[in-house]
Amino acid sequence: MKINYQKIKNANWYRQGAAAKPLYVSYPITACQNFYLKNKPLDYYYRFIADIRQEQMVDYIDKKCLVRNANFYLHHQIKTYGFIEQIKKHWQEHNVNKFLLAVEELARINFTQFSDQQLLKKFLDFSKTFMGVWYNSIFHDTFDVEGEKILFKILKQAKLNLNGQELEILLTYPQPSILQQERLDLFKIVHATVKNKIALNKLTPNYLKNSFFQIHAMLIRHVAKYHWLYNDFASIVKLDEKYFLKNIKGIISSQEKLAEEEALKNSFKKLKVKREKLIKDKKVSRPVMNIISMLATIARWRDERKAYNQLGDSIVEKFIKEFSLRIGVKQNILEHLLWQELEKIFYLSKNDLRQLDQRMRQGILSVVFRQGEIHWLPYIQAEKIRKIMIGIMSKCDNLKGRPAYPGKVQARARIILNKKDFHKLKPGEILVAPNTRPEYVPIMKIAGAIISEEGGITCHAAIISRELKKPAVVEVDADQGIVRKLK
Repeated sequence: MKINYQKIKNANWYRQGAAAKPLYVSYPITACQNFYLKNKPLDYYYRFIADIRQEQMVDYIDKKCLVRNANFYLHHQIKTYGFIEQIKKHWQEHNVNKFLLAVEELARINFTQFSDQQLLKKFLDFSKTFMGVWYNSIFHDTFDVEGEKILFKILKQAKLNLNGQELEILLTYPQPSILQQERLDLFKIVHATVKNKIALNKLTPNYLKNSFFQIHAMLIRHVAKYHWLYNDFASIVKLDEKYFLKNIKGIISSQEKLAEEEALKNSFKKLKVKREKLIKDKKVSRPVMNIISMLATIARWRDERKAYNQLGDSIVEKFIKEFSLRIGVKQNILEHLLWQELEKIFYLSKNDLRQLDQRMRQGILSVVFRQGEIHWLPYIQAEKIRKIMIGIMSKCDNLKGRPAYPGKVQARARIILNKKDFHKLKPGEILVAPNTRPEYVPIMKIAGAIISEEGGITCHAAIISRELKKPAVVEVDADQGIVRKLK
């Protein structure tokens, strides 16, 4: 592929990052080349660079593309009230439901019953379904950069002054997120455990199975529903009964945590009342609420997309484990293939394996410079682009962000790149991460404040910071979005 390196240098790039292996992240990267609307391709995409090395990905999106993409969805939201809500509903009915049925079937099937070709067909069929989830929702990242601009523009036009707390109320969905729903479901088990006066030292899977069958059944259902919570693009961790029982014990043994869970149960009704009152008191117009609802829906939708991706990756890993056993190649090596390359999984040559080994050592870089065209570049071209992007990003001489939740914190900042670093964060420290995903929530709870490279009021860090009421965007001055290094 011929590359115009000067165009790369001249572009204004938005940067994100995440722990990642090529296999798991190749699904969203593939979707970047073409957005879909109700399962039909659009004339929109991301001009995009993704650099994956040593199980860490840095990706860059041309901001011109973000503006163009945002204008498309904004235009349709203004033209058709509730447009984003409508396409989210279509996504749920036509992509997610099909995906969840596939996940349910594949999770319980024993893959050893299939021939090689049958197994491969199952994998490719699932990947096609999985891509449907991504193609129709990949546009969310557009609003990292453009979401606030759109919001503040419409508020200015309407001459509507809202403080941070009021914006938080309007932008927060008055229904539980997937992570909040997990907490509510877990609290049902907590309540049953407390009601039956089960001693904490006896709270084990075997004891519940033998003595409290119904509570054990609740626990089994909880594991089946939420085992994927700690998955990311780089690793799959299946949470078990012991993990959730540990959380249950932690809640029961702390009056503060019990109170937090009780408060969560009642928070959604309170939020709905507050929201309705604020809209009435501030006389928030229908056009303004249309845009606020769009941004709130995208934020919630994006959180759901992450959850379904974590769930989907657990199925992809199940296939990889079986492929690994059948061809005698380690799972970690196969996880450096792209999902499309697995079509030839049973025909990998020695040269293919040598190239795969080289990919593991040198990394892999993909570019999307034209709609519908994704290219995975050879080492020399990839290395040249890496150096250009490092040069562009190193020119930044100050650090600013957008406040997702207001507040000021002065503390040590701790860079946490992935799950391997989680143990480093101490209570009260400022969490600094490329982005946050659901598996970050336990350490987000103990953080004094949160800084995420992934920006915007619709990103995961913003959503969770509002839920936890933690300042998010270091001292941290989240009132102005300013980060300062203190000596």
